[in-house]
This record gives sequence, structure tokens and C-alpha cells, in this order.
Amino acid sequence: MLRDAISHLQRLILPPSFCLICTFLSIEFLFGQNDWPSLPINAIFTASTTHIMQREEAKLMMQQIGVNLNSNGVFCQYEPMNVNGNYTSDGNRNFDQHLLKNGYGVTK
Repeated sequence: MLRDAISHLQRLILPPSFCLICTFLSIEFLFGQNDWPSLPINAIFTASTTHIMQREEAKLMMQQIGVNLNSNGVFCQYEPMNVNGNYTSDGNRNFDQHLLKNGYGVTK
């Protein structure tokens, strides 16, 4: 599923002739604990991460991405969200309330 999402994103961003062979590398990486991989990074995709991180961890993640992502690279982030202040599903509301109760997430 993740590979399909990245492939779709790549087709939207890159011209068809740009990438004849594409390599996807999945890296488990903990900001503040692991050194940034010594690889040329052209794209970063993350899903359901910052809403469960502490504010300082999320800030560190964004800073490191800004420093290490190639200048013409793509950063794509998916997170559950609210629209006009309303949760998009009961599951998002329940999960957000659980996170806030346990000291994670952002309070208004």
C-alpha cells in the first residue's frame, strides 16, 4: 500500500521519462536517536507520525528534513485532520482524545 502511494505521488510529480527504474527504500528512523542516513534523499513520505509525537520531536523532524532533503526534493506528509474544526471521523476524534489524555498531540 505504501509503495503504491509513493508510486502514485511520483507519477504526479515526475515526468514519465524521468524514472525508468525506481528504487524505494524503507528506513526505520527515530529522530533524535539515529543519525541521518548517508544517502541522497529525493523524497520523504511519512504517515500518521507528527500527531503522536511530542512538539519538540515534530519540530526536530521538520528541521532535519529541511536540512537533509535535496533542495528539489519532495516531502509528503499524511495525517488525520480536522476540517473547519470538526473531526473527519469518529475514529480520528477518539484517537486524538486518547493522545491528548496521555500527553501527546497538541492542545488548542
